[in-house]
Amino acid sequence: MFACARNVVAHGEPWTLPIVASCLYVVHVEMRAFVIPELRKLDPEDGLQALLKWLDDQATQPGCDLGWQEVGRAADPRTLPKIKDGILNNAVSSSTRVRLLGQIKDKSSVPFLIDLFSRVAAPAPVPGQPAQGSLQDDIVASLRSLTGQDFGKDIAKWKGWWKSAGAGFEIPK
Repeated sequence: MFACARNVVAHGEPWTLPIVASCLYVVHVEMRAFVIPELRKLDPEDGLQALLKWLDDQATQPGCDLGWQEVGRAADPRTLPKIKDGILNNAVSSSTRVRLLGQIKDKSSVPFLIDLFSRVAAPAPVPGQPAQGSLQDDIVASLRSLTGQDFGKDIAKWKGWWKSAGAGFEIPK
């Protein structure tokens, strides 16, 4: 099947997109890793839509993080609703999706991330081991990237700042 997918992709024709997209539903991560970047090469717009459809259908399947990374490479603000929807449903892709919100510069992501921070618990420290990065760290990094502000993990300061600055706030260039 992998050889067949390679042959279809080798055509480089947009009409092959449905065939290539169907390979996402094969349960092999290697197949998905091959197909995901090829979708947007065949047709940037329709390939992105096919990828988002698969991510919507198969949000917790192996390889979905690769799919979200490809969505991030598109850097298309129209993908933000899909990135945000169910962001905490898959621990593997949650971090990637949060980082994407910091990359795709859109004001609507700021209050979303502030609210999300309140819903995410910090990981419990493990004695004798260095502190692990957490989803909260990723949220703070995305907030910094979007706002140019740095209140660390102080959610009350983020909320206060947004309450006073949010209406007139513009994403820094």
